[in-house]
Formats: sequence, C-alpha cells, structure tokens
Amino acid sequence: MAFRLADPGATYRTPVAIAVPAAGGRTEKLGCVLHFRLLEASEVRDLALEGDEAYLAGILAGWEEIADFDGEPLEFDGENVEKLARIGYFTRSVAEAYDRFSQGLPAKNSVASLANGSAGGAARTKRKKTHARSVSG
Repeated sequence: MAFRLADPGATYRTPVAIAVPAAGGRTEKLGCVLHFRLLEASEVRDLALEGDEAYLAGILAGWEEIADFDGEPLEFDGENVEKLARIGYFTRSVAEAYDRFSQGLPAKNSVASLANGSAGGAARTKRKKTHARSVSG
C-alpha cells in the first residue's frame, strides 16, 4: 500500500495513561481515551509556546473516561480543557502520549495493561463515556 497523507480533519482515538501522584512519592497510572488531531510539527511547536491550555485545545478533539471529582463524565469543552491544562501531571502525560502518537511510535506506558491486559482497556471500563465534541469558547 502506498503512503498517503493524513486527512487533515481526522481524529484518532488513543488510549492514554495519566501518571497521577500517589502516596509515598509513587505514581498511579489511570487510563483515559483521548481524541487526537494529527497536526504538523510546526503547529504543535507554536501551540506549545502559547501555553498548556492552547496546546491541549489544539491537539485534542475530544475525550472519554475523564470524570469530575464526583465521578461524573467531564464534558469536552473549553472550560474543562482549561481546568485540565492547570494540572501539570495531566498535561505532561498527554504531551508525552501525543509526542509518541504524532511520531508514529507505539504507546509507552499505555493503558493497555491497566484493564485486563487488553489493548482497548480504557475504552471498556464501566464508566459512562463522554462523546467527542469540538472545543468552543
């Protein structure tokens, strides 16, 4: 099969492990599914220079398996992207996952091992999913 350029409007559903701080200086890996946009490298660099909120808003097109404090699905919108951008460990984990994704590298420390050892683990957990929406406002 011949190499084809990616559809500029396509999004890519990607399981991601978020390394969350835990007691005793450890981290706990919690899974979510992010809908990545495949951007040109120069666009990603420009977004990174604008700050974490612009970076996340630029690379993300939606998410699943992200919940608020009470366990309710967190809607994908500009306000919630802004909230998550203020969480350093979230942004770092997403940036690492996006970097590997955009380079065509296999996921490192993915959520595959978090749920029954299956590659689609995070997508099959019992929590309600939040459907992808474009970020507004």
